[in-house]
Amino acid sequence: AHRSVDFDYSGAVRLDDGSGHVIKGNDHGLGQSSGLLSHEWQPNEIIPDSWTIPIPKDARPGQYALELGLYDYRNMQPLDDQDAQPSTYLGQITILPAN
Repeated sequence: AHRSVDFDYSGAVRLDDGSGHVIKGNDHGLGQSSGLLSHEWQPNEIIPDSWTIPIPKDARPGQYALELGLYDYRNMQPLDDQDAQPSTYLGQITILPAN
């Protein structure tokens, strides 16, 4: 966090197939896994948080974008990232064919 906040925001991590279709995601309150919610964060403090995305058995093999988005759960409105985007690209995930 670059500054203190007075509200506990939520986050969502998701896998996107590149055409806007989310195959799976997970969301929860920021800092929930560490027990330190976002209103308790200090500026420039790094808070670890665990996220798991179970891959559906019927997921098609291929490349998927891993994205992180923050939002206000009271109205489901996304918070823009530093590039004024509603989510941040974290990298690519490859899903291999099932054996």
